[in-house]
Amino acid sequence: MFPTRFAELIGCTVPMQQAAMGGIATPELAAAVSDAGGWACSGLRVWRLQWTLTAG
Repeated sequence: MFPTRFAELIGCTVPMQQAAMGGIATPELAAAVSDAGGWACSGLRVWRLQWTLTAG
C-alpha cells in the first residue's frame, strides 16, 4: 500500500478509517478494520447503554 500522511500520523499500515457510528460500528467491525491495518472506532455509547440496562 502506498504511504500517506494520515496513515503515518496515526500509525496504521493502510489509509483506511472506520467511523464511530453508534449501533452500526460494532466492536467486531472495529476489530476487523484494525486487523486489516486501518484505524478503527466503535460507537461505545450504545454498547455501554445496553450493558447498563442488562446489568440492572
